[in-house]
Amino acid sequence: MQVFGKRQEFFLDDASIGRTIRLHRRRKNLCIDEVAKKAEIPARLLAAYEQGSARVRVDRIDAIADALGVTPRSLLIRSV
Repeated sequence: MQVFGKRQEFFLDDASIGRTIRLHRRRKNLCIDEVAKKAEIPARLLAAYEQGSARVRVDRIDAIADALGVTPRSLLIRSV
């Protein structure tokens, strides 16, 4: 855990990263196939990430973040 100013930031586990990916995808009204195609990964793999049943590699975090139009940091860290 790191503390920056008054906010605490926590690195997320695999399941939480998956939920965060799903949250961003749904906020943008994108389906799994659209995001997977933009990120150049199989849709099944993206679904597995969202379900927390597969560990997301760092290079794929970057690709998914780009496909969603968010920063990789927003997928990995939760501020409280």
